[in-house]
Amino acid sequence: MMAGEGYHRLSGGLLILLLSLLCCTGSFARENPQERFNRGNFLLEQGEYYEALQLYRDIEQDEYSSGPLFLNMAISYAHVDSLGMSKYYFMKAQKYVNTRKTAGEGVAFVEGLLTQRRDELPRLSWISFSEWIHFEINTVYITIAGIFMINMGLIFFAMGWFYSFQQLLKYTGISSAVFGVLLIMASLIIDARTDVYSQAVMVRSQAEIRAHPVQEEDGISRIYEGYTLTLDQIRSREVEGWKYVRLSNGLNGWVEDQAIRTF
Repeated sequence: MMAGEGYHRLSGGLLILLLSLLCCTGSFARENPQERFNRGNFLLEQGEYYEALQLYRDIEQDEYSSGPLFLNMAISYAHVDSLGMSKYYFMKAQKYVNTRKTAGEGVAFVEGLLTQRRDELPRLSWISFSEWIHFEINTVYITIAGIFMINMGLIFFAMGWFYSFQQLLKYTGISSAVFGVLLIMASLIIDARTDVYSQAVMVRSQAEIRAHPVQEEDGISRIYEGYTLTLDQIRSREVEGWKYVRLSNGLNGWVEDQAIRTF
């Protein structure tokens, strides 16, 4: 009886211990991204920037994303003097409406700090226009405008059958419809080109741009932390470990993929 009673007590103790471990494990597993984000924010406020970044990176690795997350990551990286990474996350935060203004101010602030450390690349006007087309313009609005112009064109053309100035209404309708079709075609072309190009930020202190993706080859130019680059995604797939990029001064070349962050 004593042995059996001791066995049952031992079994009961092990069961309680096992349940306790499962409860503890479950409590950690139940910590959702918002709870981790809140803990990261507390650490950020306390000046524990590396610890906050660890939590933020864990959230990002779980494929969660938001403007406030990227904004706080940018702020944390700025405090640990990783300005390239800070600019990268500020630019990511700019894509969200609720953090666009603050993130834009952050980009300007980081750019000011970076300018004190390295020279600025000259910016060609056609490259600025190309970047605006590929990364800034909203093709949804262009498509809506195109559909609107086509509908207006059909209305004007139909009105031409009922009013005295038929020719003017018909020509106006045809012109409006043609312009609407051109707008929709332009929207489709921009969308297709957007899949080819993306933006990247230089996150190392410096790196070499090379004419070919070969480490031993002399560089044709040197780029520095915080430079914004245009990445050709199709050519970049040709060689593993390298990315084909274009600088704001029009120079093209290859850079090691670990030196940049793409978004």
